[in-house]
Amino acid sequence: MTITETQKQVAIDAINELCKQQLEYETSHRDAGDGYADLVSMLWDEHSTYNMLKLFNDEKRDHGVKDHFAADSYKTQWQLLGIDKRWKDIEPDVLADMALETFNMVPGSIWGPDCIVLESFHIGEIEVELGPLGIDAITMDLIRESCDAYISGNDYAYIATDAVWYAVVNVENLNVAIEDYITSMES
Repeated sequence: MTITETQKQVAIDAINELCKQQLEYETSHRDAGDGYADLVSMLWDEHSTYNMLKLFNDEKRDHGVKDHFAADSYKTQWQLLGIDKRWKDIEPDVLADMALETFNMVPGSIWGPDCIVLESFHIGEIEVELGPLGIDAITMDLIRESCDAYISGNDYAYIATDAVWYAVVNVENLNVAIEDYITSMES
């Protein structure tokens, strides 16, 4: 069986396109991120609550202040993000529950987002099944090295990525939860 250069290129393009679509889905589609959402509360423990409170109080550079050396050029993370200051009046476990009920899954890279991260999930490598493309073993052997992804055998391609899904505090929703809690405690 003779395989033409055109047939090889068609197979390469099909593999590269399938891998590109799978990479995009796994690293940026909301459904893929939501697949990690349940893990956040499953992994949560007392140390996680401590870390969250530490992140609230960490000082960060306020880029709205032009003078880097000004007294107000650094503020706590909760101030910079606009978290309701009454969070300090809430028991840590209750505040953690609020954060766990109001977070968003956000795609990013290993360099991290500029917000309060409750948990992160590094994707690392994406496995793509190639069987549905129907590329025969002879063609696969000829094109394996020409594809963008690493191909193992004839059935799977692997894509390395620095993508991460982050569970981040949704400040607006957290502020609503804080307001509701404070109001219920005052009644």
